[in-house]
Amino acid sequence: MIRLPTTEHAPGLAQRLSDGASGVTRTAVKAVIRREGHLWLLHSPPWACYKFPGGVESGESHAQEPDAEVYRMDSLYFACEVTGGQHAPQLEAYEAELDLSPYWATPDGAVQANEAA
Repeated sequence: MIRLPTTEHAPGLAQRLSDGASGVTRTAVKAVIRREGHLWLLHSPPWACYKFPGGVESGESHAQEPDAEVYRMDSLYFACEVTGGQHAPQLEAYEAELDLSPYWATPDGAVQANEAA
């Protein structure tokens, strides 16, 4: 597993939770797949950004909207090795709307695209 620094996208989120706001936490599992200096990422042309692929086990779903004042996402990133070919991603509805498709990108190129988006 790769540990990444925590980024708070909503200033004051931690304080609101400690003050008693109702909250829901979702844990996402992401794959970090590397090959020859590139990362296998999902690219969204409409948003011009990249994201790590991931998912949940069969029968699990995170598609329901949380019924809470605060929504928190924790992401776990695991270094992975791919063998035996490639298959099409199984996208959730919101991911299909983003028109996500697999793409080998350099880390610097993905970071620059995401920062510009």
